[in-house]
Amino acid sequence: MASFIITMALAPVRVFRQSPCCHRLIRGQRHGLRVARDYCKIVEFLNRGKHVIDSDGFRANVGMILANGAGQVFWARRRGMDVWQFPQGGIKKDETPETAMYRELKEETGLDSGHIEIVGATDDWLRYWLPERFIRYNNLPLCIGQKQIWYFLKLLVDESHFNLKHSRQPEFDLWKWVDFWYPVEQVVSFKRGVYEQALKHFAPFVMPGRGFF
Repeated sequence: MASFIITMALAPVRVFRQSPCCHRLIRGQRHGLRVARDYCKIVEFLNRGKHVIDSDGFRANVGMILANGAGQVFWARRRGMDVWQFPQGGIKKDETPETAMYRELKEETGLDSGHIEIVGATDDWLRYWLPERFIRYNNLPLCIGQKQIWYFLKLLVDESHFNLKHSRQPEFDLWKWVDFWYPVEQVVSFKRGVYEQALKHFAPFVMPGRGFF
């Protein structure tokens, strides 16, 4: 009986999510049309009781740019895919961004807090929208993009400390060092703006070809 009541209660939400109205509101918000007030009310309703995804539909996340002594950055391929990116991951309800960063760093690279030094972090969230084909309208809470705090990390140990298989479900299956600006042109297009913002923020810490200041 309880499951039947929950199903009936969520039915209007599912119907709305699949409706052209919901899709138009999301597209309108993306293109700056004056639907922000209605849109935020809708997302707040869909996400009620959730804290990882904010009232605008953005999931809290951390990103990590890990550099070696020469100023090159860690660039990794997602497992089973021809997609390369920086390490990143979601922030849990009971975590600070820094706590989440250390957890994700360990899970995705095998590195501990003592293996790196935090050189800097972005002052505020950097946001990107998910392409509409990636928005899961049938899932609660509704997520339309990511908002990220980015960390710039300096590797303090040798490469033997990397372990991409640390987690039961590894995020990456291959990695390499690349030039500082290389990821801007190589990352998937919808993340490109955030990558450029993050790298520009941390560029003052690196001298081209010579590593850290």
